[in-house]
Amino acid sequence: MSDYFIKWYKAGARPTIEEDSVHFNYRPHSVNAIASADTLPPPTNASVSVDAIYASTYLSAASTAAQLRIRVGDMQQTFTNITKSEVNTFTAPWNGHTGRVEVALLDNTGKELMKKHGEVPISNDIKTYNFNYAADVLSKSASGSAPALLVLPRVHIVLSLFISQVAIYQMC
Repeated sequence: MSDYFIKWYKAGARPTIEEDSVHFNYRPHSVNAIASADTLPPPTNASVSVDAIYASTYLSAASTAAQLRIRVGDMQQTFTNITKSEVNTFTAPWNGHTGRVEVALLDNTGKELMKKHGEVPISNDIKTYNFNYAADVLSKSASGSAPALLVLPRVHIVLSLFISQVAIYQMC
C-alpha cells in the first residue's frame, strides 16, 4: 500500500496502477469483547476503535472489476462505487458478526474475479485483548497463495489510512 504513495511522492504525479489489488485490515475481536484470562484491562482509548473491515482498492484502467464484496461470517456488504485508475477506500462495519473474513472483487454481473480469506478470523471468544490489526492483500499474484499476514500496531494502520486520505484529498 505504501509503495503506491511513495511512488506518487517521489514522482510528484499519481502513478499508473498496473495490477488490481485490494488491501484490507481489521481487528480480530470486537471492541466490546471481554477477555476471559487477561491480567490487563483493554488498552486506553480502546472504545474509540470501530468494529469494521477497512479496504482500499487499486484498480487498473483495464480492470473488469466493478464491485467489492466483504464478508464476515453471515454478514455481507457489497460496494459498487469503485473508480478505476484510482485508490478507493471502503469501511464495512461488522456489527458483532464473527467468523472468517472474505474479500472479493466481482465483475458487473457479480462473477468473482478473485477473492481471499483473511488469515485471522474474527472471534469475540477471547482469552486476551488483541487490538492489533490483521492486514492482507488480495491480488492476482497473491490469490491462491499463502496470504501475507501482517499484524501491526493499531497506530500504524490508523496513520496509514490517515496519510492515504490526506494524499487523496490533496491530489483531487
